[in-house]
Amino acid sequence: MDNKNHIDYADELDILVRHDRRAGFLNGEFGDFIGKGIQLFSFGGGILRTILYNILTDFHAKNGYYVIETPIIASTRLYKVSGHLSYYKQNMYIFNIEDEEYAIKPMNCPHHILLFINLIEKNRKIKLPFRTFELGRVHRYEVSGSLYGLLRVRGFTQDDSHIFITMDKLESEIEKLIFEMKEIYEKLFNIKFEGESLTIKLSIHDKNKMNEYSGSLEDWENSVGVMRRVLEKVGKKFGFSISIDIGEAAFYGPKYDFKIKIGEKEWQLGTIQLDFNLPRNFRLRDLTKEYFGIEDIFIIHRAYLGSIERFIGSYLEVFNGRLPFVLNPIQLAIIKVNTRDEYIDSKINEKAQELYLKLKNEDIRAVVIESSKTELSNVVRILESKYKPSIIVYIGEKEINKGYSIRYYNLEARKVETINGDENKLFELIEELERKVFDLNKKKYRLFEDFNFLFE
Repeated sequence: MDNKNHIDYADELDILVRHDRRAGFLNGEFGDFIGKGIQLFSFGGGILRTILYNILTDFHAKNGYYVIETPIIASTRLYKVSGHLSYYKQNMYIFNIEDEEYAIKPMNCPHHILLFINLIEKNRKIKLPFRTFELGRVHRYEVSGSLYGLLRVRGFTQDDSHIFITMDKLESEIEKLIFEMKEIYEKLFNIKFEGESLTIKLSIHDKNKMNEYSGSLEDWENSVGVMRRVLEKVGKKFGFSISIDIGEAAFYGPKYDFKIKIGEKEWQLGTIQLDFNLPRNFRLRDLTKEYFGIEDIFIIHRAYLGSIERFIGSYLEVFNGRLPFVLNPIQLAIIKVNTRDEYIDSKINEKAQELYLKLKNEDIRAVVIESSKTELSNVVRILESKYKPSIIVYIGEKEINKGYSIRYYNLEARKVETINGDENKLFELIEELERKVFDLNKKKYRLFEDFNFLFE
């Protein structure tokens, strides 16, 4: 166990630019130019986010969501309708252009509702539930004293979905959402989404303070009843802990918060929330009554990872900088163990380059590193402590005509394991490390980028 935090890991893996690093000849630190609470993702972060976004987008499209993209700014008229300007203005960035007031988007939901309204008015044949999905960038003002790395930021990305649904479909839909969440956590991140280490907190209304909530008591009782039944059913199947917090609901509806304990740390995961308020503010019930004869329309707000930035930061801390093979910026390192014998070293180099090209042709992000027998332990120590490739392949004198010595990190068991084998064995290992993600969408996620410059 080391004493590093997620900022240290993210810096070493080249995921982000440290705010406290000096910025060359610019007479300041990088954070002075990036801005407080904003993160500048570097090249490793770019590859990680691109692949993660591709996986999440494919997963949602496969599961009946419509993928959308909404703008980063909007007229404050939108937030007057939604109510954010009244309840959330102190956390919003607001500015004027040509005598019109605009806001940087703090939430994705108002835009999603506009798209839903537009679609209904253009095409009355759409069916409910109707599901939208966006990797939506939002900005919220947080006081500078609360900001911390990726865990507390002012600009972040949500894996955000809004589901427009009637009361009779709520129970089956919410159950489906929990199963989807379980799939993502177990197959993409190797996190067991069951057992006593997982807690689902249901936050509900206080009957004695209904003036603090939107919607009728009947709305609340019916919705909370649905969410309780789903918890009891799914909780019994997967054995997770359940807690009920009276009076802790959002004013617009009850919600689930998911927490998991890994080691000594408890980790806040995603959320599923019901909303009575926005359907009323945007007159969705009037709209669906006129077009479909339906009045009891609700919105489910749902983010499995929550904030992508906070999730990455938490994951790095919990797993000590280790990432799943598919998302790891440097997936594989080939170490050439040179002997100082010119002929033998030329054969080692030849074999290493041959393997590197085969990996590159398969879009595996591999690097080649020079070493010797006397330097090897130090090279491996630096490589493991800083760059943390998922696989290390050693090629020395004995490997010229034989199989490879292969060291890999088993993320599920959280330990290093070693095997010996030929090229086929190596590619079998790679496919095994990719298997769960492949099972998620029946698709491989490979994207080559050359990170050899880090070791030259």
